[in-house]
Amino acid sequence: MLSQKPSAVAVVLAGGNGSRFGAAQNKVYLPLAGRRVISWSVESLARVPNVTGIVVAVRRDERAFAAAVLEREVPDAPVLLVDGGQSRHESEYNAFRAIEERGINADVLVVHDGARPLISPDLVSRLIGVAYAVGGAIPALPAPDVVALGEEGLIEPVMDDAPVARVQTPQVFRTGAVLTAYHAAAREGFIGTDTASCVEHFTDTVVQTIPGDDRNIKVTYPQDLFTAERVLAVTHYVMR
Repeated sequence: MLSQKPSAVAVVLAGGNGSRFGAAQNKVYLPLAGRRVISWSVESLARVPNVTGIVVAVRRDERAFAAAVLEREVPDAPVLLVDGGQSRHESEYNAFRAIEERGINADVLVVHDGARPLISPDLVSRLIGVAYAVGGAIPALPAPDVVALGEEGLIEPVMDDAPVARVQTPQVFRTGAVLTAYHAAAREGFIGTDTASCVEHFTDTVVQTIPGDDRNIKVTYPQDLFTAERVLAVTHYVMR
């Protein structure tokens, strides 16, 4: 029988760079409303009642800096730092192995981009509930402005019966499915584009899409910080 309150451990990916942003430093450490971007992500995840721990995958050369930032800005968050990898997939796998090797128990794993600071704890809770019930859950928004590019960059029509969406994070899956998939991927040299692609490739997990949140933007370009600051001001600096 499924328990009423599934336990969850969050994995935050913080190994990206600021190349598209135009910044010399990792964009997750850029300032946003008095904190670093990553601190907003961690703080929101820590406010989800189901989340019992947060594993943050960071660049090895930024580990001391990340530890200092999180200790100062979100001192009460249950954070464990691990070294990230050369790719998103490798960083995920490092985090999953750390969870498994330390015997950290959780019904589901919540995988989130550290560069998405405006995550709603309510959305995370809904994703956890759906993933625990069916196997996996991802948030997505409609993408009516998406076009298909054909040969030589020419635009081709997108078929009406082939809906497209903008997938967000966090992506949430039962722990067993994630570990099975990523161990298999390591054996076969498979690298997924995101968590869902790997889990779906190696398991028969049902992955359900639920409505995402327009506010849950990824900080990619300089203007995204201004957008994020406006959202935080409207919410009185507490995402719900």
